[in-house]
Amino acid sequence: MATKPPPTPPPSLRPEVSTKHDQLLATAFELIAKHGVRRITIEEICRTAGVSKVTFYKYYPNKQAIVKKILDDLVQHGIRKFNEIIEKDISFKEKLRLIIQVKMEESAKLSEEFLEELIQADPKLMEHFWTQAVDAQQLTMNFFRQAQKTGELRPDMNLEFLQFMFNHVQDLIKDPRLHNIIPSNLELIRELINFWFYGILPASKEP
Repeated sequence: MATKPPPTPPPSLRPEVSTKHDQLLATAFELIAKHGVRRITIEEICRTAGVSKVTFYKYYPNKQAIVKKILDDLVQHGIRKFNEIIEKDISFKEKLRLIIQVKMEESAKLSEEFLEELIQADPKLMEHFWTQAVDAQQLTMNFFRQAQKTGELRPDMNLEFLQFMFNHVQDLIKDPRLHNIIPSNLELIRELINFWFYGILPASKEP
C-alpha cells in the first residue's frame, strides 16, 4: 500500500504559529490524525509540541477537550472550503467534482484509528462531532436544492438519497479491499470521482 502523506492541518491548526497554544493544537492534530485518539497521550502531545503539561492544562482540562476543539476546527475548515468552491464561477458539475475531491482528500489524511474511534469508541465525542456538522449538512442540502431548481440536477432525484451517498463516498477510500486493487490514494480518488459522475459509461466530451 502506498505510504500515506503526513496529515495537513486546516489553517487554524497549522504550525505557522505565534503562540504555544497554536503549536499545541497543531501538534495534537497531527498526532491524533495519524495515530488515533487512544494511542496518543497528553505527555506525547506536550513533548512533541515543546510545551509543558502546565501549558496544556491552561487551555484544556483533558485530552477529550482538545479533540473536541480539533473536530470543531475540522468542521469549520470544511465549511470554509465548501463555501469557497460554491462561490467559484464554474458549473455545478465542476463544483461538485471539487467538493467530492476535497472531501476524499481530507478523509485520506486521517488514520483508520481516528475514524474508527469517532464511530465506535466515544459516543459523546461522536455526538459532539455530528452536532458541529449540522451546518455543513444543511449547506450541502441547500446546494443540491438550488441545483435541482436550476435544472442542473434531475428533477426526480431524491435529494436525501443523494446526500447520503455524498456523505459516505469518502468511506470507500478507507476500504482495504479497494486499496488492494488501487494502492495509490490519488488514483483511487480519481477513480471514485469518475465513477460518481460517469458510472461505467464513457465520459461525455461536452464541457
